[in-house]
Amino acid sequence: MPILVGWMIGIAMGLAQAVLALTALTVSLPGIILTILTVFAIPVAILPLFIPILLLAIFYIAGYLLASISIASALPTTAFPLGTPFPTGVPVPLPPRAGELFARGFMIGMTAAINASIMALVPVIGIALSIWVFIIGSLSIFPTAARSVVYHGFLGWSAWLFPMSYFATAIGLVLFIISTAVFGGLVLWINAIDENMPPLRKLNLAYGELTAESHSQAMTPPLRNDFFVRLWA
Repeated sequence: MPILVGWMIGIAMGLAQAVLALTALTVSLPGIILTILTVFAIPVAILPLFIPILLLAIFYIAGYLLASISIASALPTTAFPLGTPFPTGVPVPLPPRAGELFARGFMIGMTAAINASIMALVPVIGIALSIWVFIIGSLSIFPTAARSVVYHGFLGWSAWLFPMSYFATAIGLVLFIISTAVFGGLVLWINAIDENMPPLRKLNLAYGELTAESHSQAMTPPLRNDFFVRLWA
């Protein structure tokens, strides 16, 4: 299952970036992370802080690009940049693509691992918070959970705890809070470029818009006439 494989690899990459960042900041690693490192005999290198930050950005960009490229054949043939959103007469769910599912799982797993690693630093209740944010973020790889409005409620309110969401919520970009919660705020900024800036300017055909649009489709009918990735609906 591509999304599960991507999720597992994303967890490994997220944990690695969290460890590198915390050691660069000379912050003591949480006990749960030290246990994982010990069990798997993983050495820890001390690198400048900009390296894990740069790697994190590269991984998110790579995941976003893979997802975008994978669904390109399912989108209408058109020239970019778009002047106006590409019209549809009906809601158009995009068919699943293995590359998009892998990339989706990868970004979800990486975000969940980083959020959990940071929350583990909170005194006293850190482990409980870490487990909660990891589970609630990771559940979105399962279609039954991801398309549940009950889950949307838990995820949306829990997003205020997620450190990786602060890249967006800290400046008031909360319109896509469900997608931001599982993909992280950096993906929202990548999408903003993909959606609005030439030479692409994909508007409603940008990957981040397609995932966010699926949340609109999950709300009370009538359904919106637009393309969407079947994530939240």
